[in-house]
Order: sequence, then structure tokens, then C-alpha cells
Amino acid sequence: MQPAATRHAGKPSIASVANSGSRLGARGSHQGSHRRRHGILRDSSLSSKLDADVIECPVCGYAGLKSKPYEQWPPSPDIELGPPYEEVLGRPSYEICPQCGFEFGNDDNPGTAPPVSFEEYRREWEARGSPWFSEPPGDAT
Repeated sequence: MQPAATRHAGKPSIASVANSGSRLGARGSHQGSHRRRHGILRDSSLSSKLDADVIECPVCGYAGLKSKPYEQWPPSPDIELGPPYEEVLGRPSYEICPQCGFEFGNDDNPGTAPPVSFEEYRREWEARGSPWFSEPPGDAT
């Protein structure tokens, strides 16, 4: 695994995409309506079909995470969230989303760099065309 500074090298700065307002690109698009609560992308078409064993990425909506991003997941709707998320949500999983590449507990709390929120990371990922971070599963293309 590459350190956060190396893994994110070459990405546009947060300031350059802050006002982009872009939606998920063609490769990362989802059907159904999207809504965000605490910056967490929710796809209503997925939420109505998925059981409790399916965990969505709060950044891109990928419905295939192997573990909850944080100990206290999902967050209560009345909690004010901001990075580092582990301060409110408990121990992170350190799992890396295979679609957007967000690493829970590292990208939001990198230690030597400013923390990145779900919203900021999503804007940067969308500005790059929403590429898959790792090889997509056979049924996700």
C-alpha cells in the first residue's frame, strides 16, 4: 500500500475542484436518486434493495465494502461530522474502497497532511473522471 502522499500525487488540488459541482462520472455513475447526509452519498435505489450485510462507501456509494468504515457505522443523523471521523465514529477499518480509493482512517486523518472530508475527496475523484482505484469486480463494470 502506498502512503497517502504518494497515492494522491497528481490529483487536482481541493481548491481547484471545490466549486465543480460535478456528479458521478460515467464510469462511476449509479442509477437512482442520490442524496447526501453528512456528505455521505446515498443511492435510494440501492438502499431499498440492500440488506444489512451490504456496506456502501460514504464517498462514492460503492455497495461492496467488506467492513463498516468506522466502529459506529452508520452515523446518527444528528451527529455533526468532519474529519478525522474516528473522533466521533470510533476506530476506522483502514479498508480502501476499490472504486474511489478512499482509505478510512488514513485519508481523513493522514497525520502529516490536512485531513480530507468525504465531500472533498468525492469532488477530487469526480474531477478526475471517477476512475476505479483498483480492478472493478466482474459485475461492476
